[in-house]
Amino acid sequence: MFRHAITFTVAFCLLPGCDKPAPPKVSAKVDDSSTDAKKQERQQVELWQNRLQECSGMSAEETVEHLYLGLRNMGYRRSYAGHDPSVDSIYAKIQRTLLALPGHAQYFAHKIEVEQKSVERFPTITGPRCTYDFNRSLYFEVLSHLPSPETIQVLGKFLYDDKDTPVPLMSPDSDWGENPRANSFFAAATIMRMNLKNPPISADGGPDAGLERVRVWWEEIQAGKRVLAFAGQDTGYRFTPDGSWRIVGDGKNNPPRTLKE
Repeated sequence: MFRHAITFTVAFCLLPGCDKPAPPKVSAKVDDSSTDAKKQERQQVELWQNRLQECSGMSAEETVEHLYLGLRNMGYRRSYAGHDPSVDSIYAKIQRTLLALPGHAQYFAHKIEVEQKSVERFPTITGPRCTYDFNRSLYFEVLSHLPSPETIQVLGKFLYDDKDTPVPLMSPDSDWGENPRANSFFAAATIMRMNLKNPPISADGGPDAGLERVRVWWEEIQAGKRVLAFAGQDTGYRFTPDGSWRIVGDGKNNPPRTLKE
């Protein structure tokens, strides 16, 4: 069940040795209209407007590094009731900037893979593992704000990554909570969280598709049997056998796109 599975609050990051607290949960019902909250909101919007301007002349990788927390943070603020329209505006600007960069999703895939490799010999509840678990949940959260075929292709690869499902070191009734999830779980939950026009569906037609159904959906997308389309976008994307994709639905003859472009 994935609809509410990813709140991206990583409970196991409160284990001993973890030096990064989990991010606060945010509810769409939060009232962000108080004077202090509005002041903080204006400061955050100004901060990320400045950060966006600072990206002039930066490489694609540097720009992603400079802005991804702004995309995540403004994404949180957009869920607050009563937030100022400037939050939506700066969120959209950061999102457009990142989506225009080649490798915007591969950046996070590389981060996850490198950190995963660096902690593979550490037990589940140690500090380095906990830091990795926090970071990857953050990276998957950012990916949920980047609706693109590149993002879906990256997530599709992670649907088959079960390396982070260890032999359980904690009992089900442990005070520490459940064991960390595999990247396949995070990838499936992220796909379900994205605003897709043709999302995976459960066996009964509901919104909570399981991992296997998300994998089937991705395999159909990857094979070109389905058009990938995001709500709010006029075009769709059809993947080709070589892993590239064509833009469809805009009436133009677009060349294939690949992750390398």
